[in-house]
Amino acid sequence: FYPDGDAAKSGIFHGVDIPGPDYQELASPFGGHGEKVEDPKRLAGAIKDGLAAVAEGRVAILDVVLSG
Repeated sequence: FYPDGDAAKSGIFHGVDIPGPDYQELASPFGGHGEKVEDPKRLAGAIKDGLAAVAEGRVAILDVVLSG
């Protein structure tokens, strides 16, 4: 947070790394389709699978990882 702060100077960063949730796993308890997409080549297939689940009346969650 502070580029010129003590942590940046010393290389010692205090705190806890709290990873984000696995969003795709939220669909599972409801019998839905959840998928994490990290490869752009897989995106079209993941969308197709998600739409198929929705067409069957199930929930679908796609966690699409973007790089910036």
